[in-house]
Amino acid sequence: EVSMIEFKNVCKKYSNLKALDNINLTIPSSSIFGIVGKSGAGKSTLLRTINKLEKIDEGSIIVDGIDIVTLNLRQLREFRKKVAMIFQHFSLMQTKTIYKNIALPLECSGYKKSEIKTKVEELASLVGISDKLNEKPRNLSGGQCQRVAIARALTLNPKILLCDEATSALDPKTTHDILKLLKQIKEKYDITIIMVTHQMEVIKEVCDEIAILNDGILLEVGKTDELFISNNASLKELTNEEEILPKSGINIKIYFPKESSNNALITKMARDLNIDFSIVWGKLERFKENTLGSLIINIDDSELKKQQVIEYLQNRSILFDMIKGDDENA
Repeated sequence: EVSMIEFKNVCKKYSNLKALDNINLTIPSSSIFGIVGKSGAGKSTLLRTINKLEKIDEGSIIVDGIDIVTLNLRQLREFRKKVAMIFQHFSLMQTKTIYKNIALPLECSGYKKSEIKTKVEELASLVGISDKLNEKPRNLSGGQCQRVAIARALTLNPKILLCDEATSALDPKTTHDILKLLKQIKEKYDITIIMVTHQMEVIKEVCDEIAILNDGILLEVGKTDELFISNNASLKELTNEEEILPKSGINIKIYFPKESSNNALITKMARDLNIDFSIVWGKLERFKENTLGSLIINIDDSELKKQQVIEYLQNRSILFDMIKGDDENA
């Protein structure tokens, strides 16, 4: 049984600041779920309510059918074994070896030495640091330290892994490697991974769905590629991207789903309809294994041409949008 997490009317205040304002959200099990937003939006607070590092003032958080708000201390201790966490700065014990760092949760839970050895070696091999077990953290790179932290997080077979800006301190190549590792872990152990991040490349590369937070309010939840491709307003504000569009003529934004990103739709349409248009903006993006794109074309301000293009796109089931020029961005 894998955890599904449900927030119901969750509120959290710091003095009179609302850190979480009536959050209702379901995080599907076995998914990689992203929580995104600007600094101070409440992302980390929301994440830390899942293992009750943050107490909430109102509402309930249901994990695996149990409202964790109601747990007593003993139950909470048991529950927390199911929920592991990794942080931006790894939180390793600097004076202990890598072996000891990974073994720590097992030692605290009273496992036998032989069991600990087996588990530590299995996880070190999984995250690719078998040759580092006798080193101290200071001799490892940032990426290697994060691998140690991931191994340590997995020792008690958690069902949920919380990642708080876990790749923010790493360079792009190392980030990519760590994300690949997290995807493998999700597949292998069938766990739910929840990531707080402000890095767009992280969201695109691994998150199945995302929730966008701002000032403690949940603005939007949806599938990652759909939110990006539809140029969702909340997301646009986060990525700080604005297309600058011509004021004259008609701007039509065309979305390329997975199947059609590679065929030469635009050139074909120009030929078939015998219409000239300019491409004024476009981007292709990778989401996990798919490439998706959007493109804005501009045609003369003629009702006839507009109708022709619209019919052409509709007949081919291509998604599109009419967009106002410049500052009246639709």
